[in-house]
Amino acid sequence: MKELITIQQANAIVLTLSCLLPLAGLITGYVLKRPIKGLCTGAASGSLLYALWYVYNRLTDHFGLDSVKNLEINLAFFILVGLGAGIAAAYTFNSPTKR
Repeated sequence: MKELITIQQANAIVLTLSCLLPLAGLITGYVLKRPIKGLCTGAASGSLLYALWYVYNRLTDHFGLDSVKNLEINLAFFILVGLGAGIAAAYTFNSPTKR
């Protein structure tokens, strides 16, 4: 049975998205009149996406795709990263500004 998408295609898609996210952030930043914040957010998102994809692949290659241990480790890792990103976003975007 042929795969719907190969590993190389998935890697290319993630790399392309990682490179396009800073541009999308910059465009969104210009629309919201905060281009530097948009660019920084897009760059951080692109870097985080690529880093998470890399870690996920390394863990899956080491523990196996269909192992329970792989599922547990990936679940814990992504929960921790999500909590960290949420806390960082809350402090970054909800901080009081000087007027």
